[in-house]
Amino acid sequence: MKTINTIAFFILFLSVSCTHLKNELGENIPQRNIKVLVTGFNDWNDLGEPKNIWKCDKNPSCRLLLGSVHTEKPSNYHGPLTQELEKESQIEWHYITLPVLWHIAESIEYAKYDIVIHLGLNNFLPRNNFNIEYGAFNLRLGKDALGRSRLEVIDDDLNENKIYPYPNAREMEAVFGQIDGKTLMGYKVEIKKAYPQNSYICNETNFTALKHLQQNFIKPSSSLLRAAYFIHIPYAENQDYKKLASGVSTLIHELTRYFK
Repeated sequence: MKTINTIAFFILFLSVSCTHLKNELGENIPQRNIKVLVTGFNDWNDLGEPKNIWKCDKNPSCRLLLGSVHTEKPSNYHGPLTQELEKESQIEWHYITLPVLWHIAESIEYAKYDIVIHLGLNNFLPRNNFNIEYGAFNLRLGKDALGRSRLEVIDDDLNENKIYPYPNAREMEAVFGQIDGKTLMGYKVEIKKAYPQNSYICNETNFTALKHLQQNFIKPSSSLLRAAYFIHIPYAENQDYKKLASGVSTLIHELTRYFK
């Protein structure tokens, strides 16, 4: 994975170059700012009784989007990550925080966005690492924030051990080849292949995103979706969310610039 896929990257480069050329010649649709959705997850435990699925306190993926502790469904997003991202004015940014519930990704309107980037916490990740999930495993495993337990395949039409791939695999391998092993703002980026032990709601969410992406590639429609990523992030060291936001925003910009 660390070896750059030169041929794939060259193909991606030609594809992007041709798109820009068509725009210059007036042979393509008018240019617009791409739409990017960034999501994070709320807390999954210590939610009180009755359980408050909108509590955002300890999960860094929602704190990056919201900033302060929240106990209600947010109506706006002014966290340190959103402030960093919006310095890039050529992208139309959108944000959602998600309760840690099975099937929650089904509520996302993927077709409205060119790129969807899901953020989630990995409890065991070193404080200076980011992991990008490569594919998603066809399995639900564990209890969600409401205590609902699952041990089942996500898609009955696929093999139980099937790893859902990227439909645009050559493009994605070219992108991943450029960033795998890179250190961005003090954080090392690693591409990690999906595996069955990591079959919690993060995996299900990534599976859902990739399935929407594949459907758009198989049968082109009015959907804008061209890329989807799942990034696992660590806890913020010493609660320094500004530093974590700086690293995550740099990585997001790296991932989105290939599809502008």
